[in-house]
Amino acid sequence: MKALMLSTFEYEGGAARAAHRLFRQLNHNGIDCRMLVQFKQSDDPLVSGPRGLYAQKAARLRPYVDGLPLLCYRSRLSPPWSLAWLPKNIDTEVSACSPDILHLHGVGHGFLSIAAIGRLSRPIVWTLHDSWAFTGGCHLPRDCSRYHFECGRCPQLNRRHEHDLSRWGWQRKAHYWPGLNVTYVAPSQWLANCAQSSSLLGSSSVEVIPNGLDTVLFSPGDRAIAREALGLPPNAIVLLYGASSFTQDENKGFNLLESALSSLAESLPRKSLILALFGDSIFKKMNCMVSLSVPMGLSRQMINW
Repeated sequence: MKALMLSTFEYEGGAARAAHRLFRQLNHNGIDCRMLVQFKQSDDPLVSGPRGLYAQKAARLRPYVDGLPLLCYRSRLSPPWSLAWLPKNIDTEVSACSPDILHLHGVGHGFLSIAAIGRLSRPIVWTLHDSWAFTGGCHLPRDCSRYHFECGRCPQLNRRHEHDLSRWGWQRKAHYWPGLNVTYVAPSQWLANCAQSSSLLGSSSVEVIPNGLDTVLFSPGDRAIAREALGLPPNAIVLLYGASSFTQDENKGFNLLESALSSLAESLPRKSLILALFGDSIFKKMNCMVSLSVPMGLSRQMINW
């Protein structure tokens, strides 16, 4: 069997990294697996992307051009949104790889249009790394449940009209996707439940398969040695938090961390509690902790991995 993964990025961002880990492992297990991406970030011959300077520059412009209609919504909120209207001749690129099965991951940022996805004629596995596949355009609906119906009057667009861009996006998906031979995969039961409660995917097959990890690399080790290496007290309770862009993305739960610290300080007044943080480069700057109010008695420690 020959598989082709479609992903906007090769390994930038959580969705792409999950896809790339699976891509490597499938090839390691003897399965012929390729990747087709909009932004190629390595010299791996099994990963295909735009060729030539013109095509690469055009790929960089696609996210901005695809998002131009959103400029009409000047008071919209900041969560990620993908219209996926920009035409894309993906058929030729897919045919060149002659795959037996397609595996879609994150395909936003102008990579694939809704119509282009609807033209895919091969069997598809689509891993849902967020909610975009069953909404009118948002990736994170938060408390909104309008995707149960036809979207419209989107709170993230901050408009009260039913026929807004979210309704347009929902209608295009409802028009182009009914004929797809697709099995959806969610990495969590929660996301699977959201997809199955939606008007777009409610009648589709949604399987729950957690994201894969290298269990040789990510395996339990000696706790005492680990604490010593990281400079953590041997008997302290350690609260570990890690995320990328945690102050900009509310979905990362930083606000929950702040409220949890107060509760922990009350319930563990005589215990030593270490707040250990890891993530991208923002964690390496001590001034990033100014906005984090640590209750009396709790210590914090930066872990720069």
